[in-house]
Amino acid sequence: MTHTHDIEHESDSSDEVSTSPADMLARGRVAVRVLEDVVGPVVVTMGFVLVHLEWAATARPRVLRLYLDREGGMTLDDCARLSPILSNALDAAEHGEQAGAAALRAVLEVAYVLEVSSPGVERPLSRRSQFDLHVGARATVRTHAPVVVGSPQKTFHGRIVATSADQIGLHGPGAVEPVVAVTDDRDGSVSLADEDGTVHEIPLSLIRRANLVYEPAEAPQTRTKPGARSSGRGGPVQQKAVDRG
Repeated sequence: MTHTHDIEHESDSSDEVSTSPADMLARGRVAVRVLEDVVGPVVVTMGFVLVHLEWAATARPRVLRLYLDREGGMTLDDCARLSPILSNALDAAEHGEQAGAAALRAVLEVAYVLEVSSPGVERPLSRRSQFDLHVGARATVRTHAPVVVGSPQKTFHGRIVATSADQIGLHGPGAVEPVVAVTDDRDGSVSLADEDGTVHEIPLSLIRRANLVYEPAEAPQTRTKPGARSSGRGGPVQQKAVDRG
């Protein structure tokens, strides 16, 4: 289920700066975190979970897509109710003077469309904890760049077998050995085993898109609230509702 809300901003062609793929990837990750810092607390306050946030900066208009969930599953009414609330929260934060407002203004400097959606059975995965919850499930992972230097492969199909957190050493006062601290849930890597048993360790920072693969026999462990229509494979799919302001 998706509820779409159009938000217009004055645009300027000067924002189209030619950058390298690495620069664009870095800017995209920063944009996602800036946006998550604003909408995440609002979503939690409303009793929902932010499953995944996508910022399609290359689309025209740009698209901010939020996948939300809650106990019992999302409904179409949930999507429609949350869309204007989150739109207003973004507007207020963008025009405020609090920390992070300038960064948010830089991200939302041109017209964009806000979409609020349920995750569906083939739910997107982006955080280490989300992959942990679905160890053993089938998934498809697409990366921005090859994981292995010299290999063209950027799409991986297989089962989630493990995750690994990035760790940093912190030297406290008087400490002989560094104290190990685990980094953000959005950092680390996921290991995916393909059909021939090859295990691919994929950094989360390289992932462009990852989602579960629907398996009817294993539906109880990955099921979300069914939609009103079915896919050609027999599984429930996302519904979409559009409200253009």
